[in-house]
Amino acid sequence: MALKESLEENKQFILDSLPTQELKDEFLASLDKVEEPTAPSVDEQIAEAQAPDHVSEELYEAVKKELAAVKPIPKMTEEEEKAAIEESLKHVPTEPNEGE
Repeated sequence: MALKESLEENKQFILDSLPTQELKDEFLASLDKVEEPTAPSVDEQIAEAQAPDHVSEELYEAVKKELAAVKPIPKMTEEEEKAAIEESLKHVPTEPNEGE
C-alpha cells in the first residue's frame, strides 16, 4: 500500500493520537507533502551488498583454513557427563550473583 494512501486511511486515528492542536495542524500540513520512497537502484543494492575494500580474498581464505582445521569437541560419555554434574554440584556457589 502506498504511504500516502495509508496516511489518508489512518488520518483520523493519527489525529486522535496526537496530544496538541499544534501537532495535529503540523500533521495535516505535511500530509500533502508526503513523497513515496523510491526503491534503491540495482547499482546501489550491489554496492551495499559487496564486502568492504578492507576485506580481502586472503582474509576469506585464512578464515576458511582456520575453520577447516578446527576439530570438533568429542561428545562426553554418559559416565563422564554424570561425573561432571556431580563435581559441579559439589561446588555450588552459596553467594547470590551480583546482579540479583
